Amino acid sequence: MDYKILSNWLKFKWVDRFSSLAVAFALALMAWLYGSNRDQEIIDNVTIPVVVTLNSLQQDHFMLDVVSNMKVRVSFSGSPLKIREFQRSLEHDECVSKIEYSVTEERLGEYKFGDNVVISESDIPVPQGVRARLVDGKNKIPVTVYRVGEKLIPVRLESGMEGSVLNQILIEPASVLVKGPIEILERTKSMPTHFTAIPFSPMGFQNNVSQSVRVSVVEELEGKPVKVLPAKVLIRSVPEPKKTYDLSDVSIRFLCPSNFAFKPRFTDERSAKLDIKIQGPVLSDLPKILAYIDLTARPGTPGLNVESVKLHLPREFLLLEEFARERTIELIPLEGAKKTTGPLGAAP
Repeated sequence: MDYKILSNWLKFKWVDRFSSLAVAFALALMAWLYGSNRDQEIIDNVTIPVVVTLNSLQQDHFMLDVVSNMKVRVSFSGSPLKIREFQRSLEHDECVSKIEYSVTEERLGEYKFGDNVVISESDIPVPQGVRARLVDGKNKIPVTVYRVGEKLIPVRLESGMEGSVLNQILIEPASVLVKGPIEILERTKSMPTHFTAIPFSPMGFQNNVSQSVRVSVVEELEGKPVKVLPAKVLIRSVPEPKKTYDLSDVSIRFLCPSNFAFKPRFTDERSAKLDIKIQGPVLSDLPKILAYIDLTARPGTPGLNVESVKLHLPREFLLLEEFARERTIELIPLEGAKKTTGPLGAAP
């Protein structure tokens, strides 16, 4: 046999065998792909929670404001066995996408800006043999980034207390260190406490007794969380300086109804006055008090009557010693009053 013919024959046999192998491999691959595709199972349109956190190295300088209840819609595919196993994880909410966000270098100097966190299929935790597919355009989470700073801010007591009582209240410390978004801190003038009904006894104020209670400061400004140091402040009552006043010869007046048919008078001059001791705030002048006998409560009876003296003290004053309140007075009918010469005790 000619050498050239032999060579061509061998070459043809080799090509024919290689072609047969290639066709066989292709057919086997197609059969495997067809079989594996027929064995695929799909979980479609599942919502997966997303948790976005700030890079731990940037948490002292920035704060991340993220929409709550963030979720993305995902479809999963895999073998029936793997999908059934993964289905149990979904039912127990064990599939959560966790994303770490970092502020880029060009935005490190900004006080506030908005951004989008893009969720990729690799961010969805799935077991081997299961594949996740996201919907394009539905995989973005909006976030707002705030630059964080610190500021010493005065504390404002929210308790419903008013007037002079607040003047006897001290807050310790008077200011707290607040860490939060710089743009919010710059326009904050005071840090309120949580509204608290301060359990201070009114008698404590009257008797110059110091009282105290601890109250929490709010940890939120304009809807954004802040850190407050210290978290609680001491509210303390400061007794106001008191002074004792001895008042002598205080005139007792008569409180009469309109068209009163009698002229009241005391039976002696001493009964028309009283001496009292009171205590209250330090004043440059003597406090003005009112002592009177109320004749409006019942009809008058002509002749001698025993009545009780009432006392009206200025606010924040109190009587230290009780006095004899009963006084004997005479009610003279107005017609008879004209005939009397010289009253026994003139009404002031």
